[in-house]
Amino acid sequence: SITFVYLLLDSDKYTAFIGGDNLEIGRLMGRYIADALGGKGRIVEIMGLEGSSPAIERHEGFMQAISAFPDIELVGSGYGDWLQDGGLHVMTGFEQQGLSFDAVYAQNDRMARGAHDAMEDPSGVLFFGIDALPGSDGGLQDVISGVLTASYLYPTRGDLVMELAMAIHEGRPFRRENKLQSSLVDSHNASLFLMQEDEIASQQARMERLGAKLENSLAQYNLQRLFLWLLIGFICFVMAAAALTTYNSVRTRRLNKELEKRNQDLQEMSLRLEKSTADKLDFFTSVSHDLRTPLSLIAGPLDRVMEGNISADQRQYLSIAQRNVGILQRLVGDILDFRKIENGKFRLKISRFDLAAMTRGLLAVFENAVKGRAFLYDGPESFFVEADKNLVERVLYNLLSNAYKFTMEDGTVLVSLLQAGDDVLLQVKDNGIGIPEEKLSMIFDRFYQVGDASSGTGIGLALVRGIAELHGGSAQVSSRLGEGSLFSIRLPMAHPEAEIAPDGTPEAEVNPSFEPVDVAPEDPRDALVEQMSADDGQPTLLVIDDNADIRNYLRTLLGGNFRILTAAGGQEGLSKAVREQPDIIISDVMMPGMDGLQLCQHLKGQLATSHIPVILLTAKSLDEQRAEGYESGADAYITKPFSEKVLLSRINNLLKNRVQLKEHYLETGEGLASQQENDFLSRFRSIVQKNLSESELNIEQIADEIGLSRVQLYRKVKSLTGYSPLEVIRIMRLKAAERLIKTTDKTVAEVAYQVGFGTPSYFSKCYREFFGRQPNEDR
Repeated sequence: SITFVYLLLDSDKYTAFIGGDNLEIGRLMGRYIADALGGKGRIVEIMGLEGSSPAIERHEGFMQAISAFPDIELVGSGYGDWLQDGGLHVMTGFEQQGLSFDAVYAQNDRMARGAHDAMEDPSGVLFFGIDALPGSDGGLQDVISGVLTASYLYPTRGDLVMELAMAIHEGRPFRRENKLQSSLVDSHNASLFLMQEDEIASQQARMERLGAKLENSLAQYNLQRLFLWLLIGFICFVMAAAALTTYNSVRTRRLNKELEKRNQDLQEMSLRLEKSTADKLDFFTSVSHDLRTPLSLIAGPLDRVMEGNISADQRQYLSIAQRNVGILQRLVGDILDFRKIENGKFRLKISRFDLAAMTRGLLAVFENAVKGRAFLYDGPESFFVEADKNLVERVLYNLLSNAYKFTMEDGTVLVSLLQAGDDVLLQVKDNGIGIPEEKLSMIFDRFYQVGDASSGTGIGLALVRGIAELHGGSAQVSSRLGEGSLFSIRLPMAHPEAEIAPDGTPEAEVNPSFEPVDVAPEDPRDALVEQMSADDGQPTLLVIDDNADIRNYLRTLLGGNFRILTAAGGQEGLSKAVREQPDIIISDVMMPGMDGLQLCQHLKGQLATSHIPVILLTAKSLDEQRAEGYESGADAYITKPFSEKVLLSRINNLLKNRVQLKEHYLETGEGLASQQENDFLSRFRSIVQKNLSESELNIEQIADEIGLSRVQLYRKVKSLTGYSPLEVIRIMRLKAAERLIKTTDKTVAEVAYQVGFGTPSYFSKCYREFFGRQPNEDR
């Protein structure tokens, strides 16, 4: 595309010029007007747009021409902006001024016509314009009708303009200045010009008609050519489609044979997989059967020993073993019952019982066994149903156990009963961590566990669904992350065709086998340990594990050598670590909420706890899992089952390394810890050094500047250096004093005040106790 820019400015910044010579036009019009007036008269001038180059040049040419006629006088001028209304406005102004004149020189025809229309009696005045455009309202018609005495035909020559533009666009040589010639139009030649314009218009109209016919012929030709190409394309398409159909037919027959063979292979593979799965489950079931005997032989002697006279620590160890034998027995029972349900060999023992009373009884057992969580009931006082009581009790137990595991401390578990038509709807709702939406469809699948569950086999919820379906009911779940889960079990209230066996147990009594043996009681020593002073001479060890038995076992194992703190989850453990500043932390990896890896990253990532050694104690034993543990910042990674000797040895080695760090700091004044800890010590020393002469420097001031509490600063400095912050400040002051005494002539008193001691006598006492000599002996 080509863009034309027509400048009406007095500037030489243009590529090329083509058009009339406005200066020459002004001169010609000036001479013509002078001749028409006989060389004598008064003239008014109406100019175009103020500042435009045509207006300026036409005025200059006009003035040059009339200057040769002394009796010609320009009595008035104004700007009409090239518009007819502008000419009318200027002429109105002239008349208001009372000007008398013989001729009007307007720089275009429209302004001249406006001036003519503005005068009440234009007779006796000659009107002159420029452009002489054809048409009913053009200047050429005004000359013929006598409105204008004369006009000047301004040349346009669009053909020459296009030719010049193409030369510029294509880079061909061109003339920069292209002035077009034209002529004056008056009453003698106006009709001739009008005839020429009419002939040109007639020829142009004829050319347009011929062009339209040509375009119509070209359109028909293009349409026919398009139709021909479409016909050729359609024929090619039909031929290609026929070839493709033939090819696809052959290929489809071949693929059908391959698919048929593949389906046969898949069917055979599926049969082999089903047989393999059945064999594995049979083997698993057989092993579970075989486990019952040794578990019985372990549980019996344990019960007998527990009844005897044993020490408190021995009873603690045996209680842990007894509870976990119960967990294994229940797991074996669940596996065997689940296998029976899958094989269709489980026979229901239907009885009529009060489901509401049974629910309240089981909730009371959990309420007594589990501290820190509320177990609530919402439903009628009594609600009789016909079902297998033992299995329904197992469903409720599994749902309560699941809710307990994934509900944090101070959480709530709500069990509700309501009638839904001929069914009973048993719902267990918690406000725990929730289940990801993409995992909900698989939650009832056998052996499936959500994420890194810390305990269980994934058989419990599968058994819940199996029991519900065995009764002719269903199991559903809804959940949102961070808000909790809702398990809904729908069971028919009556079984008309089943034989109703009498229920021999009291309604509120819970089957002893459903007591929550996997919920270890809280050790009363926890509260005592929390109240102990941190300066009791023993290192403080924080155990973080969601399994109470592990916490109790480690407390019993390590309690003689350490001040033991415990936490049941990652978030609780992090809070205790920040508050208590333990000497070492042992944490499980797989915990609900914040797991051990996240906990370790938080501990190592904040200044208050980054110095504390962390041991991860977990069942994850793969090399990549071990590497992930160390990448999170752990100082040691020990897999379960673990050796007591290995654990104690690792704890002692980590604490021994801390002692070596303290000894190195005592000798050199520098730390050997990680870069982060060295940066902390450097910052601490820098603050002290900056305020060394301030005798009022205190721990609160330093703690505020570093961004720790007073207690956190004290424990962190004590852990890294073996000294309290005040002792570190005193050592830095004494070493600075030693340098000043050895290298300057200052008195002992001056040195004492310079390093921040309040009195020289106290300084001398501290100096003698630290270095073993008087200050003057170092001169």
